[in-house]
Amino acid sequence: MKIIETVALITINESLFFQLGSFLLFLYILNRIMIRPLRQVMNERETLLTDMAEGITQTEQAFSDIGHQIESQENAVRSEASKLRDEIEDSGRQSAASITDKAREQINALKAKAKEETAAQLAATRKEIEREALAISDQMIASVLGRRSAS
Repeated sequence: MKIIETVALITINESLFFQLGSFLLFLYILNRIMIRPLRQVMNERETLLTDMAEGITQTEQAFSDIGHQIESQENAVRSEASKLRDEIEDSGRQSAASITDKAREQINALKAKAKEETAAQLAATRKEIEREALAISDQMIASVLGRRSAS
């Protein structure tokens, strides 16, 4: 082997080309055996992560849509329940007014009947009192007259 040039610690000769060829062959084999499969796995993993991120985004959007649907349905149900409550309250008020009117009519009828009965009893009692008063006055007259005649 013939030394072409000596520079500091490195010697450049024919073995340099052999070492360079060996190094390039090593890089080629290393690329085929390790680096390409690693890149492929990394690309697959990146694709998987991207798909998962898109899936998460779609799921979040679906969740948001479902939330909005539930909220709108809840609002619709609340408004319908409010309408039903108002209808029931109105029906209750009408029923209460009807019952109150009937009760007033019954009370007025009972008052009228009680007044009539009271007036009849009062008239009967007055007649009875008049009879008793006449009887007592007759007894008093007879007793006063009878005493005068005895004196």
